[in-house]
Amino acid sequence: MKVEINSEEVKKTKLYSLMMLILFLLSVGALFPLLKFIGFYAIIPCFGLWLSAMIFAIKIEQIKKNHNIQSYKEIVAFTEGKRLDELKQIEENAKRPYQKILSVLFTVFITVFICGFMYIIFR
Repeated sequence: MKVEINSEEVKKTKLYSLMMLILFLLSVGALFPLLKFIGFYAIIPCFGLWLSAMIFAIKIEQIKKNHNIQSYKEIVAFTEGKRLDELKQIEENAKRPYQKILSVLFTVFITVFICGFMYIIFR
C-alpha cells in the first residue's frame, strides 16, 4: 500500500512538473509575438499562462513538503521509491539554504536570457 501511494505521488509530481514547464515556456515564448500583434493586452493571456504554471508549481511544493524532500538527491530517491539514510539527510539539510538562492538566481538568469533573445528576434 505504501509503495502504491508513493508511486501515485511520483506520477503526480512528474505530471505537474511537465505541465508547469510547458505553461512557463508558453507564457514566456508567447509574450513578444503577442506584444507585436496585439500590443499591451498581450500581457493578459501570458499572465494567465504564468498563473496556471504557478498553480502546478504550488502543487509540486505541497508534495515536496508532505514528503520532506527538497534537494535533487532527495527528489531522485523519492521518484525511485527510496529514502536517504540519516547521514545523507543531514548533509542535504545543510545544503538547502544556498541551494534555494542558487535555484532562484538560475531561474532569473534563464528567464532574462529567454526574454532578451525573444526581444532581439521580435524587435
